[in-house]
Amino acid sequence: MEQLPDLVARRGSITQRAVAWAIGQLRREHATVHSLARQLDTSWKTVWRAVEPELVKSAADESRFENVTTLGVDEHIWHHVDPRKHGPKELTGMVDLSRDDHGTTRARLLDLVPGRSGKAYASWLADRGDAFRKNVQVAALDPFAGYKTAIDDKLEDATAVLDAFHVVKVRHEALCVRMGVRDPCRLVVAAAGLKLRAA
Repeated sequence: MEQLPDLVARRGSITQRAVAWAIGQLRREHATVHSLARQLDTSWKTVWRAVEPELVKSAADESRFENVTTLGVDEHIWHHVDPRKHGPKELTGMVDLSRDDHGTTRARLLDLVPGRSGKAYASWLADRGDAFRKNVQVAALDPFAGYKTAIDDKLEDATAVLDAFHVVKVRHEALCVRMGVRDPCRLVVAAAGLKLRAA
């Protein structure tokens, strides 16, 4: 039997082109493996068996940590069920927020590590090595003291800044409190009413 590894991996069930498409959908379109299986008219296990080795290979590629000058960190809630069955609920995510030559932010997810703590972030930074840490000039974070402590300990030369999302969120919450609005979704209505009263 003839093997064509450029077309289909050995013992593979879907083509390399379909695998590349599936990984692109997972990365850029926030697709789930279940939705990809439905679109490819196959099973979840078939898609995952083809995609997982490529994702493991990408995760082992250290070149993604090169030229990171602006680093972002935030927590991510992975699931809301029993962690004994499904692993840790909370993860710490690191994102490359560096700009390219055209001034466009890369916004690439670099890594996810279990736990939401300064210790998890500090350990990840320590694992990256001196060259990586010295290259980081700006460290964006949410208003969590653990992440700030990790930045102060491991990224002494970087400027710590609050990320844009949390600046807007804190401002929004403060405005809700000042206007006496409990439901953030009613803020627009309350703001419109305030504007009318001011006129």
